[in-house]
Amino acid sequence: MEPKPWPGQPLGALICPVCAGSFSFTAEGTAGVACESGHRFDRSRHGYLNLITGSSSKFTPDSASMVRARASFLASGHFEPLVEGLDRAFADFAPQPGANPLIVDAGCGTGHYLAGLLRGAASGYPAIGLDLSPEALRHAVRANPGMLALVWDLWRPLPLAADSADALFVVFAPRNIDEFHRVLRPDGLLVIATPLPEHLSGLPALDGRLGQQPEKQAALAAAVEGRFTSLAETEIRVAATLHNAEAKDLLLMGPTGHHLDPEALRAMDQAEYRVHFGFRISAFRPLPTPTDPPVLRLPGR
Repeated sequence: MEPKPWPGQPLGALICPVCAGSFSFTAEGTAGVACESGHRFDRSRHGYLNLITGSSSKFTPDSASMVRARASFLASGHFEPLVEGLDRAFADFAPQPGANPLIVDAGCGTGHYLAGLLRGAASGYPAIGLDLSPEALRHAVRANPGMLALVWDLWRPLPLAADSADALFVVFAPRNIDEFHRVLRPDGLLVIATPLPEHLSGLPALDGRLGQQPEKQAALAAAVEGRFTSLAETEIRVAATLHNAEAKDLLLMGPTGHHLDPEALRAMDQAEYRVHFGFRISAFRPLPTPTDPPVLRLPGR
């Protein structure tokens, strides 16, 4: 079955990663996009668009097994307090929608958090999700049929025009702060979710498991200094009893999934694990930067 045509509104925010030109649909929006200079990018049969050009990313995208584990665990509902917290941040601090409203999920993964936003306070907003993993974007497109899903390395300049996003969400994903500042409206909203130091305590200390870095908040504060002003910080702490399969999915679904010893994972034999979750949701507004270089802006922005 051919993917459905994309809505035109998110496409208007895209710029070509080769020449920064604007895009238009090809073949009535089902086959891909082409820019004014003729650079063409075909749409995958799974509904996402791969805009990465040149050398491949030095980072490793999430594998199919990691994505399956994440989709399975998130479907259990244990992270719903985080979904609700993200929704509240948007409801409290999002600007009034402009002429071309847009939400961007940078590092969208399976699209679970974006789906929660679009069911809640951001209902009706066009959305773009970016992730390095095509496997994750397959799930994201199914969870959010109207989104524009892009394979992209967040450490590269984003293929989005300046001032094109009303809100940008980053949930446990790389933080390209300068690029986030560029693509957000001057009154836009940046929401970043990071794990608290105690996040995932209660899981076994397996070989290859990555621990939380206690200095994450200090690193975030240093990264946004001079680019964003803080609006609010919310900490969420919950605990849950996980069945053995859920605990294994939780270990596999994040960065730890790249490093875990499979034999150690198979040796987990407890029927249940009492696990603590800790999230910090930080909301920011862009600061004006008079020294910003000239950038391509959308009409009317």
